[in-house]
Amino acid sequence: MLPISDRYASSYISRVGLKLPAQSLLKLKMQMKIKALLFVLLFGVLPLAAQTQQVQFYARFVWDDGTPIVGALHIYQPNGTNVYGMTLDANGRAQGSISVDPTLQYYGVFNYTNPSGQPAVINGFAPPFCNLVCSQAALVVLPTGEVVTTIAKATGSILSFTLGPLPPVLGTIKHIQQASNSDVTGTGYTSFAAALKSTSTSGNAIILGVTFGDANPTITATDSEGNTYTQAIKTYDSGHRQGCAILYTTNIKGGASNQVTVKFSAAVSYLAIGVHEYSGIAAASGVDVTAGATGIYMNPSSGSAATTAAGDLIFGVGVEDSAGRGDTFTAGSGFTKGVDLGTAAAYADENQVQNTAGSIAATWILSPAGNGWIASLAAFKRR
Repeated sequence: MLPISDRYASSYISRVGLKLPAQSLLKLKMQMKIKALLFVLLFGVLPLAAQTQQVQFYARFVWDDGTPIVGALHIYQPNGTNVYGMTLDANGRAQGSISVDPTLQYYGVFNYTNPSGQPAVINGFAPPFCNLVCSQAALVVLPTGEVVTTIAKATGSILSFTLGPLPPVLGTIKHIQQASNSDVTGTGYTSFAAALKSTSTSGNAIILGVTFGDANPTITATDSEGNTYTQAIKTYDSGHRQGCAILYTTNIKGGASNQVTVKFSAAVSYLAIGVHEYSGIAAASGVDVTAGATGIYMNPSSGSAATTAAGDLIFGVGVEDSAGRGDTFTAGSGFTKGVDLGTAAAYADENQVQNTAGSIAATWILSPAGNGWIASLAAFKRR
């Protein structure tokens, strides 16, 4: 880097409001190792005046070896004005808001300090800041909605970027609430219900898993808010005369104490149901892929399905269909167990958000081993 003049250093210090003795100016002419970064913006933009916009952001910064970037981050306008300063936490995360002109090119510098810990002037700040190296970095938007910027561990470079709204980021799927019900007495039912305890929210989705025995009927479902359900998958074990199914409804009409009722075209028994409300699932054409399987002795697995979209919700159901109760279900790797009626009715369900599209199976560890089982999954797309 080329050294700057004392006059420019004095001008810069005046701009940023530093009060240092004259002899300290020499220290501010030192060459600095500047680690590059890209300032990433997320969420909505609210117009203010003229071309100025108030931008809210939530971002995480990591080096290309995966370690978080921590410390001070400063954003500069092309004229050298320090627009924003913040501190990245131990995970490299920062959030806040900043007023910017999206038509201008901005520049960011990470951890630029002199030996006394004060901000130091570097020649890269002389407009247009790119007298040596100026380049763009790539950003990655994870299915969780988090924006991650990976930065090369280079020196002597400042990355430029345009501060303005990013394209809309797909929403994050979140589990809101659940309910369950079961009866393994052998009583026959043509309908079976479970009610959510909290008010369901309009626009969300409801997914339910159900296990049933003694028949292989047509299955439908409705709820007290008038939402109608679609069957994603049904898997039936004719040897043990037990089956399971996954049904869903999206873009629901919400309401208090919503009761979901599953209906069967023929009487069934040995029933269990798990009902779940989720936010962030696509309002239409929500199912991506499905899979289902039956087996014995080995641990339950739905078999693999190849999802086509990043950020799918993977909803899995596991059923033990030999003894019908007294079982322990442990969710598969990466899954979180939801409803667990293993002891009462040999049923459990699980879910996870799959960050990257690809092959996946809903798996379980079932105890005691050696019993027959059924496992199914349905993958749901995010908004």
